[in-house]
Amino acid sequence: MAQDFICDPETGQIVAVIRNGEVFRDDREGEMIAAALGAYLYDLKGNLVGYLHEGQVIDVSTQSMPVAFRELLEGKS
Repeated sequence: MAQDFICDPETGQIVAVIRNGEVFRDDREGEMIAAALGAYLYDLKGNLVGYLHEGQVIDVSTQSMPVAFRELLEGKS
């Protein structure tokens, strides 16, 4: 099983796990929150929520974690 981790750029902590193109919250529930297609992450409704770059999810224009991805981590979307 292929597995990668997504870290929070501010804290360096692992916040999500990618397994076979599916992104799961790294908590007790481990709920699927997104899908990875190449270097792009999409929420379960098909909306682009970020770009994977060196183990982090970034917004290409700001180089920080996108608000849309943070909301997925918090269960707000």
